[in-house]
Amino acid sequence: MVLKLKQNIKNDIVLDNGVEENQQLNMSVNAIDEEIQLRFNKVSEDFDNYSNIHFKKFVQNQDQRDIACYLNDKNIKVLQVASIAKGISLCKNLQQLKLDLSQNQIQSQGAYLLGEGISDCRSLKSLTILLKNNNIIVEGAQSILEKISTCSEIQYLFVDMSFNQIMDKKKFKLKMCCFNITLLQKCSFSQNIGNLSNLKNLKIILSNNSIGNYGISQLGLGISKCYQLENLTLNFENNFIKDNGVQNFACSIKKCQKLKQLTLNLNDNNIKDSGIEELGLSIKSCSQLNFIHFSLDNNQIGKKGFYQLGLGIGKCKQLKQLYLSTVNYSYLPIGKCINLVDISIIFQKNQIQRVQDFSKMSSQLSNLINLTSLNLFLKSHKIGTKGASMLGLAISKCTKLTTLSINLSKNDINGEGGNCLGQGIGNCSQLKTLKIYLNKNKLGTSNIIQGISKCVLLSTFFIEIEQNFINCQQASIFANGINKLVNLNQFDFSISQNEIQCTGLYKITMDLGVCQKLTHLSLDFQANYIRDYGVIDLGLSLGSLFNLQNLKLNLSYLFLFL
Repeated sequence: MVLKLKQNIKNDIVLDNGVEENQQLNMSVNAIDEEIQLRFNKVSEDFDNYSNIHFKKFVQNQDQRDIACYLNDKNIKVLQVASIAKGISLCKNLQQLKLDLSQNQIQSQGAYLLGEGISDCRSLKSLTILLKNNNIIVEGAQSILEKISTCSEIQYLFVDMSFNQIMDKKKFKLKMCCFNITLLQKCSFSQNIGNLSNLKNLKIILSNNSIGNYGISQLGLGISKCYQLENLTLNFENNFIKDNGVQNFACSIKKCQKLKQLTLNLNDNNIKDSGIEELGLSIKSCSQLNFIHFSLDNNQIGKKGFYQLGLGIGKCKQLKQLYLSTVNYSYLPIGKCINLVDISIIFQKNQIQRVQDFSKMSSQLSNLINLTSLNLFLKSHKIGTKGASMLGLAISKCTKLTTLSINLSKNDINGEGGNCLGQGIGNCSQLKTLKIYLNKNKLGTSNIIQGISKCVLLSTFFIEIEQNFINCQQASIFANGINKLVNLNQFDFSISQNEIQCTGLYKITMDLGVCQKLTHLSLDFQANYIRDYGVIDLGLSLGSLFNLQNLKLNLSYLFLFL
């Protein structure tokens, strides 16, 4: 390790960034050698004398098979890392290691040394190493992954190198006469993962770097050689990735025939239709997939790309869980995934402009009759009353649902739409958890609670109907439905900025008294023209809830008369 540390110092001198880089590149060969010797002598002296508590921990536990060390945000630098790496190298029997060095200053030297230490643990089967925000450049990332790849027994690997300076290209600056020339060289930091032939579970977080097309392509090549891989989680958020990179990566992962779970975060890149189409074509080759989680926000993917992605997902006959988050709404033909039990779809605002666009999605949901959990985030679209009615009809056919979460705030839904939605939900007799957000619509005279009240098994119920022109009469109707939900344990209710007044408040809180199993209650009656005597009635009503453990009230803008 001593000779390699000395060579690493030399690399640091020659390849440092910024002003120091220019100064070092102008050094003569002798000057560089003298600087290396000075730095090496200092490192050697401090390294021999350095015996901190973390080094001792490894020495004392060198026969242990499981070690966890959490040192995030401790201002740790290269010398401390050298001590830790030496300690790790002594643990020859180590099988599971968790090391958190996030938000320190280990840089590429530290990453190199850690790799050296870990490479001596040939019995290692599970490795978690967190190096977020450490000023690591591509050489450091490459060196640590190269050393880790020599531990061929590893089955579980989790590496977090987010918020570093890992780029797919490395700049070399030369000074010739009066000209400054910048050369770019491609750098590979990830193909070595392919040497881990026993790897079953891989998680790599590289968000907020600059790996680009070349980086994701190289990583894909490495992963394609991990034939035993079953669970793959990759975070490439904000990495300047385009279609070509995704296409190459997609072609690689289809070789992982044993893959069962795939999580891929490609938010904030420059991906268009052709890249995502290739991803759809590839995943249908992974016939054992039962879990897919795609985050595709803030790209340039159109309807064609999403349609092809949906076709690919639809070919995954074993799929049971699907999570999809994207800015752009499009029809996803997933109705053939009849084994789906858990689905979460998040479409960001202002994408669904016509009811016709939404009808296809609703029809697909109605085919998923085995769903037990459904989460739809459709806030700030324009599905309107017809869209809400279609959704209610689709939900009514998912009779096995036990958990349902829907956000339809700001969608121009009136009372009729609310009624249809409630009736659809009421057909889900097995429902135990319901979260429904309908803020800033036009529910007014809606009797949405009439349908929901049929779900007598509900134990957790969140409902927000803020700014919906609801008066005291509609509030009373709502209360009549609440008193049928006798199995409620947790009830979060927000009806702020309406016009329920004291009469509505009194009726709601009186009927809540029937829900004797309530342990957690949150009520938001802000800005509802409620006077002081209404609060007295509220207090008396709540006093009958003997099992209540947690109470949260919002009565802002109360009209008090003293």
